[in-house]
Amino acid sequence: MITTGVRWAESAKRRKNRGIYEKQSADISRRITISNDNDDTQRLFENCRLQAKRVCNPIVDWTDGDVWDYIRSEHIPVNPLYERGFHRVGCIGCPLAGRAGRQFEFGRYPTYRRAYLHAFEHMLAERRRRNLPAVW
Repeated sequence: MITTGVRWAESAKRRKNRGIYEKQSADISRRITISNDNDDTQRLFENCRLQAKRVCNPIVDWTDGDVWDYIRSEHIPVNPLYERGFHRVGCIGCPLAGRAGRQFEFGRYPTYRRAYLHAFEHMLAERRRRNLPAVW
């Protein structure tokens, strides 16, 4: 049994988007879609055939307010970035966060921006060394 913190309200944009991975095919039986974790079809209990496990999403229908009410009622410490204007806390510069989010984070934390660009340049150099295309 796997228990998650997946919530429908976590991100309306992500919830409304299509799957996070799709493989198209003319043959419908060969199409593959892996849904994002905020898909509005998530249920309280699900089966994960990929990992052969049962999944429980106990707070799937909680709103942001429900989460904050619970945090306050139980006196749960939270990441201090929430007090500094962040609405979500994840990886600085996450490509999935959107351009505006990355620009905000990299503006606030320029050392991470430099490290991200350095790592990306290193990856491109390695792909060139292996005679692989820069974009796949």
